[in-house]
Amino acid sequence: MLTTQGFYSVVAHCDDPGTTGPRTRAEATLARIGERFGPEVERIVAACGDTFETPKPPWHERQEAYLEHLEHAAPDELRVSLPRPGRVRVSA
Repeated sequence: MLTTQGFYSVVAHCDDPGTTGPRTRAEATLARIGERFGPEVERIVAACGDTFETPKPPWHERQEAYLEHLEHAAPDELRVSLPRPGRVRVSA
C-alpha cells in the first residue's frame, strides 16, 4: 500500500529538474516513477496531481477539478490524497 509519506518519497526521489524533451516536467517525472516503481504507483501518483497542463490553470479552478475527481477516485488514491493531520487549510 502506498501511503502519503511514501507518495512524497517516491515523487522526491524521481523529480529531476533537468528533464528535457516534448513532455512536461511532470509527465517526465511520472514516466520515471512508472519505470522505477511500476504502473500501479504511477497511476496513484498521477491521480494525486491536480494538472499536467502548462501553464497551469488558476489555482481555484485546479482545486475544484481535483475535488470533483476525488468523488470517483479509487480507495488507494484516496488514501494517498487525503491531507495529513495539521496540514489542512481552508480558504474561501
